[in-house]
Amino acid sequence: MNLHLGETVRIFLKTLPFVIVRAGIYSAFGLAALAYAGAVLGLAALFAKVGGGAGGLMALVVVVLGLGGGWGLVGLARSWLLHVVKVGHVAVATAYLTAGELPAGESQYDVGKRLVLEQFVDVNLLFVLDGLVKGSTRAVNRQIENVSAWIPIPGIEGLAQWAQRVVAAAMNFVDETVLSYSLHKKQKNVWQSALEGVVLYAQSYQHVLANAVVMAIAGWASFGVIVLALGIFFWPISYSLGAGHGTLQSVVFLLPFLFGYVLKLSIVNPFVMISVLVTFYKHALGQPISAEWQARIERASDKFRELQQRARDFVAQPPGAAADDSLRPAPPPA
Repeated sequence: MNLHLGETVRIFLKTLPFVIVRAGIYSAFGLAALAYAGAVLGLAALFAKVGGGAGGLMALVVVVLGLGGGWGLVGLARSWLLHVVKVGHVAVATAYLTAGELPAGESQYDVGKRLVLEQFVDVNLLFVLDGLVKGSTRAVNRQIENVSAWIPIPGIEGLAQWAQRVVAAAMNFVDETVLSYSLHKKQKNVWQSALEGVVLYAQSYQHVLANAVVMAIAGWASFGVIVLALGIFFWPISYSLGAGHGTLQSVVFLLPFLFGYVLKLSIVNPFVMISVLVTFYKHALGQPISAEWQARIERASDKFRELQQRARDFVAQPPGAAADDSLRPAPPPA
């Protein structure tokens, strides 16, 4: 199987500005989450110590409210911001893949924003489209008789349940190929171009999904290596702190996992994404849309049927109607 690593490295290096932005966002949210969790757990420990008989219950309430409510809001804000940045990254990577270079005189961020503006009239539209694409691509996988049989890893047939979990993790990268195809087509009717992207994925799933699975496994292996490498430095420090510094000891112990996960999300995942994009364009672009596959997915997925209906119902806006700054960030949904 050809992972197209040379082409992947080339595109990855060209889009480093977006990779750096993603790394900065993940690092900021990771450190903020660590500080927030430490503050909540420290407050809970204080309540448990001074609260007498009710201290344990008070500590539990603090943990549930602090990590349940506040953590959810932080996660929602992070997901919204990173989704917008990721779409810009996909747009720029797509331009490099299909056109070779970006227009002169524009920064990558300006190009990414402009390309997305040309396709989408609202950030919230991206979330709606993403949900329909996810449901549709999962339906494609349900049409495959035995997913584990064609994954190019020896012995995986005997680990069918594990194989299905690996495929589920890899599907996020497949969804990004459909978004990329929609950006490449430059159609105002993004529902139609996304629909075609789903069908093209179905027609070439053996190449695209196999690449996504292998690269996703490599990504998690990289995470393990990073954690072990950082642990060599941090874990002796954690051990030396002793039980008298329980909270700090736990924080230091967890730092390799936090930093490793941030590096995976910000550097490894974009590399995997680009590898899957390259494979998709090598094998799917230029194929005629299969009516047979479209009918199969339509029968299997209500999300795909909704995508079809939105494509049929689409009415283009009059020229100039959305010429202003229409990608104005909308607040995250409540």
